[in-house]
Amino acid sequence: MLFRSYGLVSPLSPAIQMTNIGGTALMTILGGGNVGIGTSSPGSKLTILTSATNDGIAINDGTINTILYNSATGTGTIGTTTNHPLAFYSNNSVKMTLDSSGNLGIGTSSPSAKLDVYPSSSIPTSGLAYGISSTNTSAKTYPTTASFSVYPGIY
Repeated sequence: MLFRSYGLVSPLSPAIQMTNIGGTALMTILGGGNVGIGTSSPGSKLTILTSATNDGIAINDGTINTILYNSATGTGTIGTTTNHPLAFYSNNSVKMTLDSSGNLGIGTSSPSAKLDVYPSSSIPTSGLAYGISSTNTSAKTYPTTASFSVYPGIY
């Protein structure tokens, strides 16, 4: 591996670059701060270019393995490869959780059904309202401008 430092450069020129013996860029840091792994011309703050499938970003703390990559089936993949849930945050709190058995919880971090939705405690008198819970056995109809019923127990 070769390491090159270019000193003062323009924002689009390499400031630091690591290459293999053949000169192929392994990692590049441009003068403007963009970092590229597998590319000499990163177009964003972090660009990872790979020709391999199932290759990308993996974060592992020794127990939980979280991944973000392009899979062999041609799809973008995000998730865990260990027996751990995947949580989606907004405003610094969990809003949705996909557990290791495939249950999806919205408004709960411990879903008990394939789709487990916990509505807010206040039901609006107009607009769209919903209510699904795996523990409730009756249909719920809430007063809205477009009234509808939701039946629990989606499995």
